[in-house]
Amino acid sequence: MELTEYYKRLRSALQANGFRVFFRQPQPDDELPLVHINVHTDLDVSSKTDTLNKVEQQIDYYAEGGTSPVAVESDIAKVKNALSRVVQWDSLTTQITKDTSTGRDLSRAMFLVKITI
Repeated sequence: MELTEYYKRLRSALQANGFRVFFRQPQPDDELPLVHINVHTDLDVSSKTDTLNKVEQQIDYYAEGGTSPVAVESDIAKVKNALSRVVQWDSLTTQITKDTSTGRDLSRAMFLVKITI
């Protein structure tokens, strides 16, 4: 699978789970919750392992700051579910925090997924 195909499949799986998906940071007027497919780092290892890339991908989930922790955790599970339908990850970590960088009180979950494609 090429990286562009991974992105197309991931966007479709997230949308099927009810999320708006962006490849940019959320704007102050964006409707929440949403998922931001953020930066990635890739390493071409094809000459060594016969695979195309090792990719570290950051994916961010945003919800209104007043969203209940139960609803946030439910959405986090939906993001993980979407990822699992697209690719088998090598590792996945999730960090949950409050974020005010857009001028809004937000709940944010940052996923760091490592995959080999």
